[in-house]
Amino acid sequence: MKDSYPWYVPLTNAISELDGTRVAQRVEFARRAIDKRIDDLEKRGKLLSADEREAIDDALSELRVLEREVKYRQQKPGSHARS
Repeated sequence: MKDSYPWYVPLTNAISELDGTRVAQRVEFARRAIDKRIDDLEKRGKLLSADEREAIDDALSELRVLEREVKYRQQKPGSHARS
């Protein structure tokens, strides 16, 4: 179940963030949480399960969409979004 992964809450926080000035920060935090999970497993000599690997792939795809949205907002004339 996705919500049992330690990186899931930071991911949902990034997705649900409505404050355009904070989205990039939330995305970065979610990416770090995913990286930490992978590093922790590698240090213990364990591999990601196939289910978690798929969930991480999906999560990273969602984060890329958010990053593109942040860049779009920053380039849009009259935008007040900051990174």
